[in-house]
Amino acid sequence: MGTLPKFVIGNWKMLSEHAHALKLASEVAAYCAEHDHPHVKTVICPTFTQLVSVEEILKDKKLAPRKLALGAQDCYPAPGGAFTGDISAPMLAEIGVRYVIVGHSERRQKHNETSKFVCEKTVAARDSKLTPVVCIGETLSERQDGQTAHVLGEQIARSLPENFEGIVAYEPIWAIGTGVTPTMEGLQDDITTIRKLLERHQPKTAERIPLLYGGSVKPDQSAEIFAIKGVNGVLVGGASLKAQDFVKIIQSAPQG
Repeated sequence: MGTLPKFVIGNWKMLSEHAHALKLASEVAAYCAEHDHPHVKTVICPTFTQLVSVEEILKDKKLAPRKLALGAQDCYPAPGGAFTGDISAPMLAEIGVRYVIVGHSERRQKHNETSKFVCEKTVAARDSKLTPVVCIGETLSERQDGQTAHVLGEQIARSLPENFEGIVAYEPIWAIGTGVTPTMEGLQDDITTIRKLLERHQPKTAERIPLLYGGSVKPDQSAEIFAIKGVNGVLVGGASLKAQDFVKIIQSAPQG
């Protein structure tokens, strides 16, 4: 497998009020403007209401997307229509969004989104030239029952279109927002399993698919996560809401 870039993607969820979002974006953008990490692709994903304002901040800093790109937290499969409250992939693309998270466990669980629906979103993102970040992950009970590989295999098979070109983020549901992370040995096993599943279900593109880990990622263990064979980056939740912590995670990404 060729060398893939390292990704650091911040998912701000519904946790940042507008003033804080602007301050946070300004601080992250200032760091990225002053420091070059050519081996790292950094993405920040504000809420929908903050996207335009954050994009203006990135423009003011004259930041190329390779240094700091704008991402969204979701999109709707249809390009337009009578879908009250939804945002389409073309709408995101036209305001400067480059990446979009789809299939996050919070969407799958709290909005009852199926893998089929996630696949439709992924295709919509692709068609609008957005890079989809497709999330997969198992619950604690599924893990305890020895169903991790089966659950992840089903999600990969049904959430990704044929010849998928995008990013996969492994977010074990039992680790999100809990402060609990798998042991590094356990995470290595999980990443190895997912790599094999990608090779089985996406034989033509598997080696080009970056695989990220998400789930209570913090600066004090991000270097360990990056060191795991097969991990190409991190999807960061709570720690992405503090510029200092997020910057430390960017700095922990190894070259090569």
